[in-house]
Amino acid sequence: MAAGYDAPFPDDSSKAGARVFPGLVPTTSEDPASAANRAARETLARFDKPFLEAFPDNDPITGGGDRVFHELVPGAQGLDHVILAGGGHFLQEDVGSARARLHHRAAAARNPPGLPRGSDQPNRLASSVRDLTVCVGGAK
Repeated sequence: MAAGYDAPFPDDSSKAGARVFPGLVPTTSEDPASAANRAARETLARFDKPFLEAFPDNDPITGGGDRVFHELVPGAQGLDHVILAGGGHFLQEDVGSARARLHHRAAAARNPPGLPRGSDQPNRLASSVRDLTVCVGGAK
């Protein structure tokens, strides 16, 4: 997999931009990027479509983020949420197959994984993937 990440970069000097990314994550409310994060949070707080969460169990960056989404997003209320065992920050490397199966099941089912059986929640679900939001923690 590392060869795939390295493929577009002819040498280390061309990776300088990617190495800056961690420093762009806002860590204080005064950071210029914090305003965009606050706006995203306000939007998510009004999102009432079904919102299935899936987070890894071993991510030092997004650990605990599942609780934030579960409490913040109205569409997440009443749904069970998925913890991907063995996953770290780079899910595509750590648990790529489990992540793909989750997406496939969620897109294919009117009652996606995590939705309590026998609830009235399936009536809220649309039959197409564009109407189901799946939030997966970790990096893309």
